[in-house]
Amino acid sequence: MEKGIRFDENFISEVIFRIEFPTIKKLTGNDEEVVKDFANKISGTFPISEVIPHNKINLDIDINSGQLPKITREGDLVWIFKSHNNKKIVTLTANDLVLEYRDRVYSGFTNFLDEILLLMDAFNQFDYQKLNFLGLRYINQITDKNVNNNVSEFFSLDLTNMAIINNLEKNNENLVQIFTKVNFKKDDYLMTMQYGLFNPRFPNVDADKMFILDYDCVLHNISHVGEIKDNLIDMNHLIFDKFDYSITAKFEKIIKGE
Repeated sequence: MEKGIRFDENFISEVIFRIEFPTIKKLTGNDEEVVKDFANKISGTFPISEVIPHNKINLDIDINSGQLPKITREGDLVWIFKSHNNKKIVTLTANDLVLEYRDRVYSGFTNFLDEILLLMDAFNQFDYQKLNFLGLRYINQITDKNVNNNVSEFFSLDLTNMAIINNLEKNNENLVQIFTKVNFKKDDYLMTMQYGLFNPRFPNVDADKMFILDYDCVLHNISHVGEIKDNLIDMNHLIFDKFDYSITAKFEKIIKGE
């Protein structure tokens, strides 16, 4: 499959970019105005803003449990900036910066990268000293029932666990959920793949299941904002290669609209 292709049918439900850094003292405390310049620089793309003091905010998705874990920043403010349609969300705290695309708003890596670089240009005003973490995550939720009922036709047999599924059927046992997690490294990148038939109403046996392809790539060996662009391009290629490996030609036709 050709890299960089734009798909007619997009099953990417969430895309998450994240950096972490040692505490920026300017962003601690209760002064809401300390991000004024940052907000002005990104206002054309993220015009909706709010501040949440001493609260909890969702920054990630745990597709194993179906729950939205919450990260608490007690004593610090959390700044949130949103796009006009509320589907692109920026979260800034004293220790991390996150850009999240929700509800299948993602349309291609080039646009996503441009908005990340916009954030990085605005973020450079802060005395962040160094970066501790860079993360890029794609979550594909396949909602097509025909695909989910015939996973062996659309996804690599290495991912479908058909031997286990067939054994359950042979013994008249009901499949509730089957999910696999794989961690591996390539160079300095740590990659996590999670895939399988996810049950959003676990442990309800009768719930419709959806096939999930979740790719999470992180880098800890990074020190400066200027290193982000090239590393994100490499991380995106790594994720794309794993996605390409995960699907069959039949699924490729679906996402190309053929």
